[in-house]
Amino acid sequence: MKIGIDMDEVLADFFLCDIQLHNQLFDEQLTKETLGNQYVDHKYPEKSKAMRMARNFPGHFLRFPPLPHSQEVVERLSERHELFIVSSAIMFPNSMVDKLSWLEKYFPVISKDRVVFTASKYLLDLDVLIDDHVRNFDGFKGVGILFSSPHNAEINYEMRCADWLEVEREILRLE
Repeated sequence: MKIGIDMDEVLADFFLCDIQLHNQLFDEQLTKETLGNQYVDHKYPEKSKAMRMARNFPGHFLRFPPLPHSQEVVERLSERHELFIVSSAIMFPNSMVDKLSWLEKYFPVISKDRVVFTASKYLLDLDVLIDDHVRNFDGFKGVGILFSSPHNAEINYEMRCADWLEVEREILRLE
């Protein structure tokens, strides 16, 4: 199968780094618990401009840790499937170089020619798309797997996985 994998909040812990960035910029002690199911920008719109500028600073996306089990599951999946990284980097143009370097460090099994930067993921000829935003499944002809993240906790979606071990089980079921 051809499997597309989003990066932020699917492979990389964007949410945690966003909290850390907020705390660094504003000298506060925001936590996942105080933030709830919202992005920092949504909870504190008055800080949105400063957050966006900081996120676009070169090197920012290199700070994200991989989500638990993502590396070993991706490696196992790569033995049986064609894997593609599908990331929408248009909001943060400087992130593309960082994201390629990050992938090389944490996911060397995925070659750079298998990385696609696009906001129009539905255009890709994939069998499966793993993403944390349901909007990316609109128009997508394959199977969408919603990767759970605080921001999508209230969304009801048939095929949802809470972690990478669940993703692996779901892919095995689809084979």
